[in-house]
Amino acid sequence: MMTNHLKRMVTTLVLAVTLVVGMMPSFGAAVPSGSVAIQSKVSIKTNTDKSDALVAVSGDTKTVITKDKAFSYPSEEDYTINYNAKGQSLKFTSDKEVKLEGDVTQVDRLTYSATKENGSIKVKTADNVSIEATFETEKSATVDTEKSTDVKVSAEKNGTLVTKRVGSDDATQEEVLAGEDHKVPADKGDKVTVSTYALDNNKVKFDTNGVEKVSEKKTSENTSDVTFKVTGDKPSITATFSGGDTINSPKPEQPRVRRARSLNAASATDTITVRLVKYQYGYTSSGAKTRPNKHGLFADGSGNVVYCAEHDRTSTTGTMTGSVMTDDTMRKILYYGYKGPAQWSGFGNSSYNGKYAVWGPNSNRVEIMGTVVTSQALSNRYNALGGRGTKTNPSGLSEFMAYVNSQPSAPASFTAYKAGSSGQDMVWFKNNPNGEFQVTKKAGLNEAWLKDFPNCYSLEGAEFTLYGSDGSAVATVKTNAEGRSNKASVPAGDYTVKETKAPKGFALSDEVKKITVPVGDVTSFDFPDLPQNDPVNVLLSKKDAETGKASALGGASLEGAEFEVSVYDGQFKSAAELEGKKPVRTWVFKTNKDGVINLITEETANASLVSGEFYKDSKGNITFPLGTYTIKERLLQRAISLMMKCSLETLQQKDLLKA
Repeated sequence: MMTNHLKRMVTTLVLAVTLVVGMMPSFGAAVPSGSVAIQSKVSIKTNTDKSDALVAVSGDTKTVITKDKAFSYPSEEDYTINYNAKGQSLKFTSDKEVKLEGDVTQVDRLTYSATKENGSIKVKTADNVSIEATFETEKSATVDTEKSTDVKVSAEKNGTLVTKRVGSDDATQEEVLAGEDHKVPADKGDKVTVSTYALDNNKVKFDTNGVEKVSEKKTSENTSDVTFKVTGDKPSITATFSGGDTINSPKPEQPRVRRARSLNAASATDTITVRLVKYQYGYTSSGAKTRPNKHGLFADGSGNVVYCAEHDRTSTTGTMTGSVMTDDTMRKILYYGYKGPAQWSGFGNSSYNGKYAVWGPNSNRVEIMGTVVTSQALSNRYNALGGRGTKTNPSGLSEFMAYVNSQPSAPASFTAYKAGSSGQDMVWFKNNPNGEFQVTKKAGLNEAWLKDFPNCYSLEGAEFTLYGSDGSAVATVKTNAEGRSNKASVPAGDYTVKETKAPKGFALSDEVKKITVPVGDVTSFDFPDLPQNDPVNVLLSKKDAETGKASALGGASLEGAEFEVSVYDGQFKSAAELEGKKPVRTWVFKTNKDGVINLITEETANASLVSGEFYKDSKGNITFPLGTYTIKERLLQRAISLMMKCSLETLQQKDLLKA
């Protein structure tokens, strides 16, 4: 029997094991319930700088391994490590015992040695393992140092190059721009290929040292593939392009008037700065390279995609101004193409993009295929409009164009641009399905009041709300001191607008306006409002102080009593607050035989007016603006104050006019 002490020990041990296992990292592999799986990795590093010395391959995926770029992969994945050890010895050293298969022989428990100059290995393990591939110059090679050489490849003036060692992986090829150079790892007897891309009318001249030209093939009007063999020390190849267009020079339009006219129907322009992001390479539906197969992925300063419209011509970058392009097919290719507003889903179809090689920075097949197919489709169509591109048929192109041709035209909110250049014509688009609306609030009547009574009236602060067809609020704008609102960007379409907040001194309008917001434009309209005021219907009566009646004692008369009425800008609570302030306007009125000042009609008002000028509305009605009013009886020198606040309170409501 197990003692209690032993039971506690076993329980503690089981718990400790459970905790340790539970804390182990999981790498996402599916495992039976209740167990933990750890995914093992193979890590490979090397001491060489050569980009073609060590390459990891799995299917179409190829990864270069260098001193600055180690590589790791899950051990259950099928990777082959290709090596190129020409002129050097190569050994593979692991941190634990592991089995290597292929072109190697085992030296000791942890070390294998390469058996060929060019060979491959596979790592057989289920554990985490780290392997270092060490290249060492053989003693025989150190005696004759000129056998190991790098070829310096340079481009000058008006063109660019793409170069690599013949037989090396595509991932090792490099773009050489004008004024730059690149070292191609090579030995004597190796061959180096140089693909030239010249601007219009330029001729290329090669200055070489330590190499001999093996072959030259012209691939288009401005491109060619030239192969050189390394024969001597310090080999170099310099390609100078001259005699024609220069980088970013204006394109001569005269020879191409017909094409320019057909593409420039609209006058709108767009200026962008173009940069080359990377190159992608085309492959046919059978998996073979298209010829030529280099396609540029370009972008503007904001990261928006830009395409070359003439495949296999020299890349054009920098600032350029494009004009509107109206061709329906070009617009549709951009609209349904890679990174277009309605991108074709077929770019993600492995039946098409599986034909494209993945390596180095080009690891996204959707991006690779999308770039190649969209730019080639544009180039093919552009040729029909007078372009100069080379026609190829990369995988998925025919299916993409079948889809494009089956779809409706790009909407009016989509604008395509093209810019001519000395290299490639470039095309891009702007997609703006929105428009803008703006309101200007007008005073409606008595606009002078805004000047005379700024403390009681203002156009600032009015709010207008835009409503969709379903009645929901879409946007709200607010006016400034000039009565002009901010602009609101909304989807193009039909809307209704209503004032939802009135500014100071104005009544809220109940008017509802119907408006249409167009694509890429501003709808601006006026919204007049009436200021708040008192269209005065006032009877100011003079009464006898003794009797309280509108008739005097004995034979006295109430006719001819004069009253001075003044209006001030603002809200004041007492006569003391008005001291030192100047009224905006003053009137003098006199009573009739009944002791009344009658302002009901223009006739009776004019009969009562001694001096001053009435405010009137558009219908001729006498009206008084908001403000503070004082009333003095002039003949008796007795003042009566009436405080009228900035509100809709009328003179009648005060009931303070009786004297």
